[in-house]
Amino acid sequence: MDKSLLSCMTVNKITISLLIVLVVSIALFPLVWKPLDCKCPTKFSEENCQYANAYCWTRDLRDTDSVGQAWRDSVENVQFGQEFGPRVFVSFFVVAVLLLLPHYIKPESTIYLTAVFGTILAFLWLDFTLQTSFAKWGWHRFQQIWTHDSKTWHIFTQEKACNFKEPAVFYTVNAEDHEHTENSEDPEYTKNVDVLTLQCALTVNAWSEGMFLVLWVGLVLSGLFNFRKLVIAVFK
Repeated sequence: MDKSLLSCMTVNKITISLLIVLVVSIALFPLVWKPLDCKCPTKFSEENCQYANAYCWTRDLRDTDSVGQAWRDSVENVQFGQEFGPRVFVSFFVVAVLLLLPHYIKPESTIYLTAVFGTILAFLWLDFTLQTSFAKWGWHRFQQIWTHDSKTWHIFTQEKACNFKEPAVFYTVNAEDHEHTENSEDPEYTKNVDVLTLQCALTVNAWSEGMFLVLWVGLVLSGLFNFRKLVIAVFK
């Protein structure tokens, strides 16, 4: 087998293996780490805070009041929950199929051409799935490394608010505490009778974005490598 062809197949296989690792890591994250981390009142014990996190994970979350409309319009408002898992799996599966196509083509130049088109189709598919420009998003995130841009372009919402109905069995508020809460300027939570508004960081979204960024790097490198090999195969 041609060494150049073998190297092409190796690059694509490495990218496909990377896809499998990403899918597994995203699927296991909620099981081995907190999928979201809510800022609990200081009077909550660790067990109570864990209960609040579990409660909010199973409920619909809303935008925090501190998020401006301009910022809200600039991010994809997607809550990563159980219903989003299949979308990620299908997205990565389609990308893997597109990268496998060149291995069923025999002419060398056609293999590289198919690989380049497969990479382009993978980017277009991720644009459709994530409802944003995947290529621009990845480039913007890497630009932040040297530009120190404070405004991050997220494809998944990083922070949400949860209306937590506190069980009276583990948290009671006397008159003095109630007055303190009403006048509190603590941005971590607000008190409304028996409902707390907790600010929750979606750690699973941050992890998922990191995995998609790794995928972006893999697709870019695979596309550039196969395009270079295509040019060499055509003009040699």
